[in-house]
Amino acid sequence: SYSGVKDYQIIAFNIPIEFKKIILESKGSNYTDGLKESELREAEATKTMRGAARLSAKYYIACAKDASLINWGPIMFRPNEGRARACFIERHGDKFGGFSVGAIRSMDISSSWFYRVEEIKDILIYINRPDNERAHNEKKKALTASKAANESEMTQKCPKEFDLSTYPAELEVTDFSDRNYTGVYQLAGTYNCSPKWTNFSCGKHGDGTDIQCNLFLSPDKVASKSGTWVVQPLPPSEEWEAGAFYQCTGMPWESCFPGWIGDISVTAKE
Repeated sequence: SYSGVKDYQIIAFNIPIEFKKIILESKGSNYTDGLKESELREAEATKTMRGAARLSAKYYIACAKDASLINWGPIMFRPNEGRARACFIERHGDKFGGFSVGAIRSMDISSSWFYRVEEIKDILIYINRPDNERAHNEKKKALTASKAANESEMTQKCPKEFDLSTYPAELEVTDFSDRNYTGVYQLAGTYNCSPKWTNFSCGKHGDGTDIQCNLFLSPDKVASKSGTWVVQPLPPSEEWEAGAFYQCTGMPWESCFPGWIGDISVTAKE
């Protein structure tokens, strides 16, 4: 029986989301309310030394898995520290403010083979630099402009007879992790001479604006010689830190092995 277990504690269970929903429904609760309670509690916890130490490690592991070449459940291969750092700052940079360098250095972050403790502390120090917010915003604007220019250039090189009507108008993405990629992705133009799909509201930034998630073919050939299908909460780019379709040369909804790595499923909507 889970009658004595709090809803936010069930949300934290390391089990598929569908199982969490079943358990919560058996208690007369619902997943959405439980998730909101969990997010609020975590947001408050990140402002304390103990909470920041625990949650920074948790969030970094999630980013390290997304940024690794291959990850399968709890196992990851060839983690990319640079991408994991960028992922952490993008997703969680606004949650860990208010700490001095000395406080961060003294945080008791548990050691793990998933990460270097000093790397997490260095990220937290970077986030808390007084000049970081302005520099981060300027860098983000420049990166967005660069990616837009790159996308335009890639599109211009595509064959003139590129018929988007031959592709599904919508894809259904199911994310069994806590990254919130789940949703309907609409056909939204091209990138890298291939169709791309966009979920125009797959979450919220710290300022309340919508996060747009994209599913596209990256020219980065880490998964196959034709490129790598990727889903990420950022514009399409050659550099990415998200779920990917490995050793599969077909379309992202096709069945193959190992397929989508990172607890993601993609299906074409009829």
